[in-house]
Amino acid sequence: MKVSVLQMGARMHYAVPVILQEAGMLERFYTDSFIGNKPRLARLLDALPHAVLPALVRRWSDRRVPVELDPGRVRSFERFGWEVVWRVRHARDAGARSRVFALANRRFNEQVIRDGLEGAQALYGFNGASLEAFGWAAERGVRRILEQCIAPKRVEREILERESDEWPGWQPEIRSWGQDNPIQAREEAEWALADLILCPSSFVRDHMETLGVAAERLRLVPYGVPVPDALTRAETARATPGSRRPSLRVLFVGEVGLRKGAQYLLEALRLCDDPGIEARFVGRCPLSSEIVARYRHVAEFLGPIPRSEVAAQYRWADVFCLPSLCEGSATVIYEAVMQGLAVIATPNAGPPVTSNPYGVIVEPRDATAIAQALGRYREEPDLLAAHRCGALESRDELSRAAYGVRLLDAIRSLAPLGGAQ
Repeated sequence: MKVSVLQMGARMHYAVPVILQEAGMLERFYTDSFIGNKPRLARLLDALPHAVLPALVRRWSDRRVPVELDPGRVRSFERFGWEVVWRVRHARDAGARSRVFALANRRFNEQVIRDGLEGAQALYGFNGASLEAFGWAAERGVRRILEQCIAPKRVEREILERESDEWPGWQPEIRSWGQDNPIQAREEAEWALADLILCPSSFVRDHMETLGVAAERLRLVPYGVPVPDALTRAETARATPGSRRPSLRVLFVGEVGLRKGAQYLLEALRLCDDPGIEARFVGRCPLSSEIVARYRHVAEFLGPIPRSEVAAQYRWADVFCLPSLCEGSATVIYEAVMQGLAVIATPNAGPPVTSNPYGVIVEPRDATAIAQALGRYREEPDLLAAHRCGALESRDELSRAAYGVRLLDAIRSLAPLGGAQ
């Protein structure tokens, strides 16, 4: 079955189109902005010292894949993509950004339809960004596969409103969402059009069922990420039993806000009150400046950095912590496991299930439990080493190759209806 993929952004380093191309199933890949089909420009940027490039250009230069996609199958809309970036950067609050994304998703679909979707027997899209193309496909007997990559917006909004009440002044922009979130309306309309909905975790699947989506249309497909090169001898030594280390390095990667539970990790670090625990937060930080200043004595806030530079942060850390309240299945957890880090996460973060213990699962909204887990790692180096070894032993289960098998099995469960042969 030939599948066309519609994807805004660089989600999961373009895993879906790459997997489909390797299986001989990719008809077209549509995206907003992509350097992977511009080899000359990519070589030029690679020749320049990264230090001289603006951060925005460095992040854009990461929009490529190690295994080149066939340029003849890639359609990217550069002017549109940069316009979306400009509008997002100038949106005054979360509500305005949501409206920008909703409009951008509709315009992206319209451009894809104008470009021509003929030839595909199935469309693969993502929640909130597939509605118009799915409507086009439904009229022509083309299969529709939706990836619900995070819990439904209705659920996310309820969680965030509660957190905003519990943590007043932390992230004031949350209240700008309002009750009529345009992305929520789009994704719920997409559910009705989709033949198959892929859920990366039971957290997502269970909420979809609660909101009335039939269980037989849902398929659990956990993610996977590339296996990195072998760890250096020094890094491997950090994952072996030994004496108590002088410090414990804790890493958080993602938006430093209420949805991802940054407040609970920050409070846990304050409760630990241990100068031997170092913490770094990597990602856009919508928290108020007053809140950030309050916790600077327990954490370092690095802000957003290009994807290619995040690996260095994993190598710095001993423990990865993501106490998220609402996710799909956070790929940063997979990446941390691949780097041999112990993980502290909530069930809501969608941590992958493996046959090896690689960390601690704590209940959502529990700073004390996080503090206790960090304390145990400080006091029991053998436990930390065991969990780090468990992470390394989980690589095959959480690899891109294993994800590809799960994804293709799900897609092949659908037979073509009446699309082009």
